[in-house]
Amino acid sequence: INAEYMGNIGENEAKFISNQFQFIPNLQNLNLENNNNIGENGAKFIADQFQFIPNLQTLNLRYNNIGDNGAKFISDQFQFIPNLQILNLPDNDIRENGAKFISDQFQFIPNLQTLNLEDNNIGENGAKFISDQFQFIPNLKTLNLGGNNIGESGAKFIADQFQIVPNLQDLNLEGNNIGENGAKLISDQFQFIPNIQILNLENNNIGENGAKYIADQFQFISNLQTLKIAYNNIGDNGAKFIADQFQFIPNLQTLKIGYKNFGENGAIYIAGHLTHLPYLTYLGSGEPILRIAMAVKRLIESDGNTTILCLQNNCIRENEAKFIADQLKYIPNVQTINLEYSKIGDNGVKFISDQFQLIPNLQTLNLKDNNIGMNAIKFITNRLQYIPNLKSLDLSCNPV
Repeated sequence: INAEYMGNIGENEAKFISNQFQFIPNLQNLNLENNNNIGENGAKFIADQFQFIPNLQTLNLRYNNIGDNGAKFISDQFQFIPNLQILNLPDNDIRENGAKFISDQFQFIPNLQTLNLEDNNIGENGAKFISDQFQFIPNLKTLNLGGNNIGESGAKFIADQFQIVPNLQDLNLEGNNIGENGAKLISDQFQFIPNIQILNLENNNIGENGAKYIADQFQFISNLQTLKIAYNNIGDNGAKFIADQFQFIPNLQTLKIGYKNFGENGAIYIAGHLTHLPYLTYLGSGEPILRIAMAVKRLIESDGNTTILCLQNNCIRENEAKFIADQLKYIPNVQTINLEYSKIGDNGVKFISDQFQLIPNLQTLNLKDNNIGMNAIKFITNRLQYIPNLKSLDLSCNPV
């Protein structure tokens, strides 16, 4: 049953739906996400009918305002749905009492693989209640407690029980203000979750020391595929600590690290270590240098199948233009460079044109709207001999 985003399902509709469970005993997936109206009474109506759907494997009540009482009604009936594998209860105003109600009944759902309580404010005590009962859900693969205000203490409670859930693959503690000490407590236990593939610690105020603690333990989570640590104010040093340990997480595919997290030096350092991440396909960052680095990386890895360096609308200025110029030696077969709307200025044009001899196959150069003047024109024309295959040069919308 999928009634997601209907918006007008209230407690009465929840009662009507659940009263029909007796006619669908093989139900495996119940999704009432994003209705915001069923409340605790609706949760009770649903739970009271679990006995008729013993094969239920997925229960999704996200954003339904069921509260602690609703959490109790649901969990008190877990005994009737022993095959439950996925429990999604985010955005439900569940506090520490609700977390206790749920965790106290884990013994009845031993096959649980996904527990999602994101954005519920269970606090550090709620984190303790949950982790203290990990022994009853040893097959847990996904734990999402993002946005729950668990703090440093909550991080410790969870980390101390990692050895009980060695199959954990996805851990989300985003937005919990765990700080640098929390980052240390979590990472010190990485050895017990070697199968972790997704780690989200965004927006936790871990700072540069927290970044170092995490990076120093990468050796224990070599299967990591997604790392999200943006919005943590790790600074240039933190960026360096992370990049220095890329070699230990060679399977990384997604890295979300930027967004006012560090400065230009940190970005340059990360960019210089991307060669240790051969499978990286997404680099989330507000730093133009890292977007440039990823574009160059894709060109290098395309083995000539891609010859376009497209960086328009990327807030690239003369410093970033210099970085681009420094990278041209790695992409000698590039045929198109698009820097439209980038404001690189005369100096930026000089940096790039000084390297024309490295890209003799260039056919298209787009410098439209880059705040360049006559000096830039001179820089380009004096170096045209090095790009004899040039067919298109766009200098429009510039004050020349």
